[in-house]
Amino acid sequence: MELLPEDPVRLGRFRLRARSAHGWPHLTMYLAEDEDGTIATVRAPVMLHTRDPGTARDLVRTEAECLMRMQGTHAPALLGVATLTTGELPWVAASCVHRRADAPSSPPAPNLRAVLDEHGGTVPEELFLRIGLGLTEAVALAHSRGLVHGSLSPLAVLVTDRDVRLVGWATATVDGVDSAHRDVLPLSDTYLEADDDGRSPTPQSDVYAVGALLLALLSGRWSDPKADNSEHGPLTNPGIGPVLLRTLWRCLEHDPTRRPSAADLAEAFALASGGPTADRASKEVVAEDVRRIRDLARRDIGTYGLEFARLLLTFSNQLASMGGAGGFARCGPGGRGGVPGAAVGGGRLRLRPLLDWSRRGSQ
Repeated sequence: MELLPEDPVRLGRFRLRARSAHGWPHLTMYLAEDEDGTIATVRAPVMLHTRDPGTARDLVRTEAECLMRMQGTHAPALLGVATLTTGELPWVAASCVHRRADAPSSPPAPNLRAVLDEHGGTVPEELFLRIGLGLTEAVALAHSRGLVHGSLSPLAVLVTDRDVRLVGWATATVDGVDSAHRDVLPLSDTYLEADDDGRSPTPQSDVYAVGALLLALLSGRWSDPKADNSEHGPLTNPGIGPVLLRTLWRCLEHDPTRRPSAADLAEAFALASGGPTADRASKEVVAEDVRRIRDLARRDIGTYGLEFARLLLTFSNQLASMGGAGGFARCGPGGRGGVPGAAVGGGRLRLRPLLDWSRRGSQ
């Protein structure tokens, strides 16, 4: 839309051309151009600066710091910032994110909501895996550089033809220091873990949000996956493999220590997307799930027994694909990759008694 009368015409070396009707409250986004003709997006807290200049500077400073640390990988590239001069309107300029990364003339990259709408509510598996890999890599990179986004939502995830870019960093946690202004920008509780005790955003809470976002995208509904589905494995036709689906559900574990890291998630998506070591590594992921659920089943057989037995069945099928009885002999409790607690005899995992036992325990 056109600039409003109260909008500035120029910020630094950037001449403002138009104002976006979208974005976040208190951070007006402009389409701008510098002297070299480079197109950029410039965010400036125009109205907020009038009544609370300190908060306005903090928001811009945090956004700029995060973009600088991301260095244009999985986030827009930082092009310029002004936050230090008292009385001057603070602003931060970043590269435009286009649908086709190498084509500046292409339209803006869509966010997750737009991607789902474009595909009629069902995202193809190949695209879902690409988005999942890009999003998990982006979050893992942020965590490795001392950043916790803390506000992940469908609007904060932009999808190009090559990767995923994260936006909306103004209230991120930097080097363990929380933003004092998280109440300034709206947050969607749907994708944030329940936080009754006022805990600070952590890498584990980002992982929760990633899992909730991707499960919602997979279901075609922008709602809380845990509210929609009372049992893990709830999607009637998930369109992805069971190993990856279980990994996504682990992101929503109430105990943050039981969630995978963002790097673990990225590895899981890389495996699901194929590759020469994918099958072997996939078996290792399932084996780790079996060990984890086994420990839970020992404490609460009624809740976890059936899931433990189903995981054993999945693991046995994968082992069978390695070469029948010989595969079981190699991967039994006494062999490399064995799963303690999985009974093996005569080259065959005795699963039927376990299934019957777990069903009795859950009744």
